[in-house]
Amino acid sequence: MSTSIRQFARSILYCCFLLNLFITSRVTCADGAIEFCEAESECAMDSVTPNEINDDHHEESHNPLSPSDEEGSSQMANDNREQVQVPVRKLKLQILTFNVACREATSEVVEKLFTFGDEDAPDLIVIGFQEVSAGPISRISGMVTWDSWTTLVTSNLGKRRFVRVTECRLVGIVTLIFCRRELLANLQRVQATWLRTGFWGYWGNKGAVAHHVTICGAEIALVNAHLTPQTEFLQKRLEEQAAILKLHLNGGRDGGAKSNGGGEERLLTVEQHDYSFLFGDLNFRLDSLTFDEIGKRLVKGDLASLLEHDQLLKSRKQGAAFVGWSEGDLNFAPTYKFNPNSDVYDTSSKRRAPAWTDRVLFKCCPDNFSLPGALTMELMTYRSLPFLSESDHRPVMAEFVFQAFGDEEPLVNFDKVSDLVSGTDLHFAYTVHAQIVDEDSADWVGIYPAEMNSLDEYVYYTWTPRWQDGAGDDDADWLQVMSTIPSLTVAPSTGTKFVLVYMSASRGCPLGMSNSFEVTTPMP
Repeated sequence: MSTSIRQFARSILYCCFLLNLFITSRVTCADGAIEFCEAESECAMDSVTPNEINDDHHEESHNPLSPSDEEGSSQMANDNREQVQVPVRKLKLQILTFNVACREATSEVVEKLFTFGDEDAPDLIVIGFQEVSAGPISRISGMVTWDSWTTLVTSNLGKRRFVRVTECRLVGIVTLIFCRRELLANLQRVQATWLRTGFWGYWGNKGAVAHHVTICGAEIALVNAHLTPQTEFLQKRLEEQAAILKLHLNGGRDGGAKSNGGGEERLLTVEQHDYSFLFGDLNFRLDSLTFDEIGKRLVKGDLASLLEHDQLLKSRKQGAAFVGWSEGDLNFAPTYKFNPNSDVYDTSSKRRAPAWTDRVLFKCCPDNFSLPGALTMELMTYRSLPFLSESDHRPVMAEFVFQAFGDEEPLVNFDKVSDLVSGTDLHFAYTVHAQIVDEDSADWVGIYPAEMNSLDEYVYYTWTPRWQDGAGDDDADWLQVMSTIPSLTVAPSTGTKFVLVYMSASRGCPLGMSNSFEVTTPMP
C-alpha cells in the first residue's frame, strides 16, 4: 500500500513539474494575450491588439534563443534622423526595480513607491518587478487577470494621468511601462523580446524582458533582468549579461521617425539604441567577505571598503561586463538580504551576506546622431527606498533626463470629434501618414474613457481600412479616412467623456488620439 502511495505521489509531482514548465515557457504581453514560445520558435511580440485579432496579422521578431551573427545576420541600418529632425526637447524617465519576493501588493506599499508631485512628475515610468508570485495557480489565474502589482500600480498612476502602455511578463519577471497621457501620441514604436536563462534556458524564473520604445524620435532600450544568484556563480552571471545585451529588438525601418516607411527592417541590439537601460535583481555579490565582516563595516558606515569587493564594479573595471555602461554612485546601504518587514539583515540559518543586488545601469550612444550634442543623458537621482520593508529586497529608483527630437506631428491626426447621444451614429475622420499605409498592419481605432489608466480599457473598436487594397495615392504624404460607428452605445458606468485612439498592431502602440468628446444618455 505504501508503495502505491509513493508512486501516486511521484506521478502528482511529475505532473506539477510538467505543468509549471509549460507555464514558464509562456510570456504574457500587452493586452493579456499569451504567446507560446517553443525552443526554436519566434519570440513573443508585445503588440496592443483587440482580443479578437486574427493571428495572421501578428508581426514576428528575431528569435533571441538561437545563436545569431551580431554583425552579419541582422539588418543594421544607419540612422538618418538628422535629415528630418533636430533635438528640441528633454524627457524625464523614472526607473524602479523591485524584487517583491512573491509578496502580494497592497495599496499602502504602492502609494509609497511614487512620491512625485505634478510639477516634478516624469514623462515615462518604467517598473521592473522580479519574483512576482509565479506558482502554477498564480500563473493560470494570470492568464485572465493581472497580478496584484500590475493592478494596483496601474490604478495609482492612472490617478496621476499616466497610462500603462504595455505589460510584459516572463514568469516572475514583470515589466510595466507608463507614459503621461499627454504624450501618448508621441509614441512611435513599442516592441518586446525576452530571454530565459533558468534551467539551461528552458525555465523563465531567471532571464530578462527587453523593450524597444521610440518616443519623440528617440530610440530607447529597457531591459528588466533577474540573474543567477549566489556569490560563487559570478561567471554564470557574466555569461547571462553578455547574452542579454545581444538580444535584438525591432527598431522599424530605416530613415527616421517620419521617413521610415521604406527600407529594410532594423534589428537593433540593446546597446545600439540611442539610450539603453538595464535594471533588476542582477544578483552580484560581495567577494571574500563573511556575513559578520560585512555587518561590522555597515555599522561603521564604511560603504567604500565594501564596494571594493562588489562583483559588478570589479567586473566592469576589468572589462568583463557592461563595457561602456555607467552606473550612479552607490551611496545607499546594500539592498539585500533583509528579514521581511524588518531593517535587520538575514538572521535565518542561511545568513545570506548583504549585497547590492538591485541595480540600474545605463548607456548613451551619441554617435547615433551626427549632430554633436544631439543625444545627451543625465542621471538625476539614484537611491534605494529603505522605508519599504515588506520584501527581503529594497526597491531601487533612478531618474534620468534625456534629449529627444521634439513635438513632431503624430503619424495619425483626428479631426475634431463632436459630442453625441448614446445609441446614435459616431462619425469621425482622420489622416494617416503614408508610411503607416505602407506597413500593411491590422490597425484599429478604439474608443477609450478620457481618463483611461491603460491601453486595454477600450470600450469599443473598429478596424481601419486594409491599406494594401489600393486605398490612397502613392504620391501623397497623408491619406484621409472617413469612418462611422453605427448606433454607438456605451454603458453609463464607463463615464461620459471619451477619446478615439488609433492603435498600430505592428508598432505595438498608439499613433494618434482625438480630442475628448461626450456621450450622453438619451432623454426619456
